[in-house]
Amino acid sequence: GQSLSDMLKARKQPMGGKQAAIVARKLALALAVAHEKGIVHRDLKPVNIMIVRDPETTGGERAKILDFGLAKIIEPEGGEGITNTGTILGTPAYMAPEQCKSARAADPHSDVYSLGVIFYEMLSGDIPFDADTDAELLSKHMFSDAPPLLSKAPSAGMALAALVHRMLGKDTESRPSAGEVAAELQQLQASASISTAALSAVSG
Repeated sequence: GQSLSDMLKARKQPMGGKQAAIVARKLALALAVAHEKGIVHRDLKPVNIMIVRDPETTGGERAKILDFGLAKIIEPEGGEGITNTGTILGTPAYMAPEQCKSARAADPHSDVYSLGVIFYEMLSGDIPFDADTDAELLSKHMFSDAPPLLSKAPSAGMALAALVHRMLGKDTESRPSAGEVAAELQQLQASASISTAALSAVSG
Protein backbone atom coordinates (compact mmCIF):
# COMPACT_ATOMS: atom_id res chain seq x y z
CA GLY A 1 0.00 0.00 0.00
CA GLN A 2 0.85 3.67 0.29
CA SER A 3 0.90 5.85 3.38
CA LEU A 4 -1.76 8.53 3.56
CA SER A 5 1.09 11.02 3.99
CA ASP A 6 2.64 10.04 0.65
CA MET A 7 -0.78 10.01 -0.99
CA LEU A 8 -1.55 13.55 0.15
CA LYS A 9 1.89 14.81 -0.93
CA ALA A 10 1.47 13.27 -4.38
CA ARG A 11 -1.88 14.94 -4.98
CA LYS A 12 -1.99 18.31 -6.73
CA GLN A 13 -5.17 19.26 -4.91
CA PRO A 14 -7.03 18.26 -1.72
CA MET A 15 -9.26 15.19 -1.61
CA GLY A 16 -12.89 15.60 -2.56
CA GLY A 17 -15.42 15.41 0.24
CA LYS A 18 -16.66 11.96 -0.77
CA GLN A 19 -13.21 10.33 -0.86
CA ALA A 20 -12.08 12.03 2.35
CA ALA A 21 -15.26 10.95 4.13
CA ILE A 22 -14.77 7.33 3.04
CA VAL A 23 -11.20 7.28 4.37
CA ALA A 24 -12.18 9.07 7.59
CA ARG A 25 -15.03 6.63 8.22
CA LYS A 26 -12.76 3.62 7.80
CA LEU A 27 -10.26 5.15 10.23
CA ALA A 28 -13.03 5.96 12.71
CA LEU A 29 -14.27 2.36 12.58
CA ALA A 30 -10.73 1.08 13.23
CA LEU A 31 -10.30 3.49 16.15
CA ALA A 32 -13.66 2.45 17.59
CA VAL A 33 -12.47 -1.18 17.70
CA ALA A 34 -9.22 -0.18 19.43
CA HIS A 35 -11.09 2.00 21.92
CA GLU A 36 -13.50 -0.81 22.73
CA LYS A 37 -10.45 -2.88 23.67
CA GLY A 38 -9.15 -0.11 25.91
CA ILE A 39 -6.40 1.09 23.58
CA VAL A 40 -5.67 4.76 22.79
CA HIS A 41 -3.27 5.23 19.87
CA ARG A 42 -1.86 8.68 20.89
CA ASP A 43 0.12 9.19 17.66
CA LEU A 44 -2.42 9.10 14.85
CA LYS A 45 -1.07 10.91 11.78
CA PRO A 46 -0.96 10.36 7.99
CA VAL A 47 2.43 8.62 8.04
CA ASN A 48 0.94 5.97 10.37
CA ILE A 49 -1.97 5.24 8.03
CA MET A 50 -1.65 2.89 5.07
CA ILE A 51 -4.08 2.93 2.16
CA VAL A 52 -4.29 -0.54 0.61
CA ARG A 53 -6.12 -1.34 -2.61
CA ASP A 54 -9.03 -3.71 -2.11
CA PRO A 55 -11.74 -3.86 -4.81
CA GLU A 56 -14.08 -5.66 -2.40
CA THR A 57 -14.43 -2.63 -0.11
CA THR A 58 -16.22 0.71 -0.44
CA GLY A 59 -14.10 3.04 -2.53
CA GLY A 60 -11.83 0.15 -3.56
CA GLU A 61 -9.40 0.77 -0.70
CA ARG A 62 -8.81 -0.21 2.92
CA ALA A 63 -7.27 2.09 5.52
CA LYS A 64 -4.94 0.53 8.09
CA ILE A 65 -3.71 2.22 11.26
CA LEU A 66 -0.09 1.32 12.05
CA ASP A 67 2.50 2.01 14.76
CA PHE A 68 0.89 1.58 18.15
CA GLY A 69 4.29 2.21 19.76
CA LEU A 70 2.96 5.10 21.85
CA ALA A 71 -0.39 3.48 22.53
CA LYS A 72 -1.92 3.74 25.98
CA ILE A 73 -3.82 0.94 27.64
CA ILE A 74 -6.74 2.40 29.54
CA GLU A 75 -6.27 1.35 33.15
CA PRO A 76 -9.12 0.07 35.35
CA GLU A 77 -10.59 2.81 37.52
CA GLY A 78 -8.09 3.70 40.20
CA GLY A 79 -5.20 1.99 38.39
CA GLU A 80 -1.91 3.73 37.63
CA GLY A 81 -0.39 3.84 34.15
CA ILE A 82 3.34 3.74 33.42
CA THR A 83 3.54 7.23 31.83
CA ASN A 84 4.66 9.93 34.24
CA THR A 85 2.41 12.93 34.81
CA GLY A 86 3.50 15.83 32.58
CA THR A 87 5.22 13.62 30.00
CA ILE A 88 4.40 14.72 26.43
CA LEU A 89 4.23 12.05 23.75
CA GLY A 90 3.00 12.27 20.18
CA THR A 91 3.43 14.44 17.09
CA PRO A 92 2.68 18.13 17.84
CA ALA A 93 0.86 18.84 14.55
CA TYR A 94 -1.77 16.19 15.38
CA MET A 95 -1.98 16.26 19.19
CA ALA A 96 -5.16 16.96 21.14
CA PRO A 97 -5.13 19.88 23.63
CA GLU A 98 -5.20 17.60 26.69
CA GLN A 99 -2.40 15.47 25.25
CA CYS A 100 -0.30 18.62 24.75
CA LYS A 101 -0.35 19.01 28.54
CA SER A 102 0.30 15.39 29.48
CA ALA A 103 0.36 12.04 27.67
CA ARG A 104 -1.50 10.51 30.62
CA ALA A 105 -4.47 12.79 29.90
CA ALA A 106 -5.00 11.21 26.48
CA ASP A 107 -8.21 9.20 26.11
CA PRO A 108 -10.25 7.89 23.15
CA HIS A 109 -11.47 11.43 22.41
CA SER A 110 -7.83 12.46 21.91
CA ASP A 111 -7.58 10.06 18.96
CA VAL A 112 -10.78 11.59 17.58
CA TYR A 113 -9.13 15.03 17.72
CA SER A 114 -6.12 13.69 15.80
CA LEU A 115 -8.48 12.18 13.24
CA GLY A 116 -10.16 15.58 12.98
CA VAL A 117 -6.81 17.17 12.13
CA ILE A 118 -6.24 14.50 9.45
CA PHE A 119 -9.77 14.97 8.08
CA TYR A 120 -9.20 18.75 7.94
CA GLU A 121 -5.93 18.14 6.07
CA MET A 122 -7.50 15.74 3.57
CA LEU A 123 -10.25 18.24 2.74
CA SER A 124 -8.20 21.47 2.69
CA GLY A 125 -4.68 20.31 1.80
CA ASP A 126 -3.32 21.85 5.01
CA ILE A 127 -3.26 21.16 8.74
CA PRO A 128 -5.33 23.56 10.89
CA PHE A 129 -2.35 24.80 12.93
CA ASP A 130 1.27 25.45 12.05
CA ALA A 131 4.11 27.23 13.84
CA ASP A 132 7.87 27.71 13.87
CA THR A 133 8.36 25.86 17.15
CA ASP A 134 6.74 22.84 18.80
CA ALA A 135 5.95 24.91 21.88
CA GLU A 136 3.99 27.45 19.80
CA LEU A 137 2.22 24.66 17.95
CA LEU A 138 1.16 22.96 21.20
CA SER A 139 -0.11 26.31 22.47
CA LYS A 140 -2.27 26.75 19.36
CA HIS A 141 -3.84 23.33 19.85
CA MET A 142 -4.64 24.23 23.45
CA PHE A 143 -5.89 27.79 23.05
CA SER A 144 -6.68 28.68 19.39
CA ASP A 145 -9.69 27.71 17.32
CA ALA A 146 -9.01 26.07 13.98
CA PRO A 147 -9.56 28.36 10.97
CA PRO A 148 -13.02 27.70 9.47
CA LEU A 149 -12.69 24.69 7.19
CA LEU A 150 -15.13 26.12 4.66
CA SER A 151 -12.84 29.13 4.14
CA LYS A 152 -10.17 26.72 2.86
CA ALA A 153 -12.38 23.99 1.40
CA PRO A 154 -15.76 25.44 0.36
CA SER A 155 -16.67 22.28 -1.53
CA ALA A 156 -16.51 20.21 1.67
CA GLY A 157 -20.03 21.33 2.54
CA MET A 158 -21.50 22.53 5.83
CA ALA A 159 -22.26 19.08 7.26
CA LEU A 160 -18.74 17.71 6.86
CA ALA A 161 -17.19 20.97 8.05
CA ALA A 162 -19.39 20.99 11.17
CA LEU A 163 -18.38 17.42 11.99
CA VAL A 164 -14.67 18.19 11.58
CA HIS A 165 -14.92 21.21 13.90
CA ARG A 166 -16.74 19.13 16.53
CA MET A 167 -13.91 16.61 16.33
CA LEU A 168 -11.50 19.51 16.91
CA GLY A 169 -13.32 20.74 20.03
CA LYS A 170 -11.04 21.82 22.89
CA ASP A 171 -13.15 20.04 25.49
CA THR A 172 -12.95 16.25 25.22
CA GLU A 173 -16.62 15.85 26.14
CA SER A 174 -17.66 18.07 23.23
CA ARG A 175 -16.12 15.69 20.70
CA PRO A 176 -18.02 12.72 19.27
CA SER A 177 -16.69 9.22 19.86
CA ALA A 178 -14.99 7.37 17.01
CA GLY A 179 -18.10 5.22 16.63
CA GLU A 180 -20.31 8.32 16.42
CA VAL A 181 -18.03 9.82 13.77
CA ALA A 182 -18.30 6.64 11.69
CA ALA A 183 -22.10 6.54 12.07
CA GLU A 184 -22.52 10.20 11.11
CA LEU A 185 -20.31 9.81 8.05
CA GLN A 186 -22.33 6.78 6.99
CA GLN A 187 -25.53 8.82 7.29
CA LEU A 188 -24.04 11.69 5.30
CA GLN A 189 -22.86 9.33 2.57
CA ALA A 190 -26.29 7.66 2.44
CA SER A 191 -28.13 10.98 2.25
CA ALA A 192 -25.77 12.17 -0.50
CA SER A 193 -26.47 8.99 -2.46
CA ILE A 194 -30.21 9.49 -2.04
CA SER A 195 -29.96 13.12 -3.15
CA THR A 196 -27.93 12.14 -6.22
CA ALA A 197 -30.39 9.42 -7.13
CA ALA A 198 -33.35 11.77 -6.70
CA LEU A 199 -31.69 14.42 -8.83
CA SER A 200 -31.02 11.88 -11.57
CA ALA A 201 -34.65 10.75 -11.47
CA VAL A 202 -35.90 14.31 -11.80
CA SER A 203 -33.43 15.04 -14.61
CA GLY A 204 -34.58 11.90 -16.43
